[in-house]
Amino acid sequence: MFARLLELHWPVVIVLSDRSLTNLSDAKALDMKEEHWMLMADLVPLLRPLQIATSLLSAAESPSPSAVFPTVWRLINVDMAGKEEASPAVKDFKVKQ
Repeated sequence: MFARLLELHWPVVIVLSDRSLTNLSDAKALDMKEEHWMLMADLVPLLRPLQIATSLLSAAESPSPSAVFPTVWRLINVDMAGKEEASPAVKDFKVKQ
């Protein structure tokens, strides 16, 4: 959902700022700060591997250990591993997960 919302960032902003389409109280309630848009952009690359792993492991009624172990290992040691270029919010997310 974050990826799709980021694709539609500017159309959303335009609709929220157009008073003929959105009244002021709704626009204030729905509008997001720029820092929230940036946070979403930072989290999408981190959430994508989790989505893939969830889809992979949910496809079978009972996934085999040969599928579970490498998937979980990669999530822990590669996708969730701390990286220097990560933003503070991403680092915090990785530590807490």
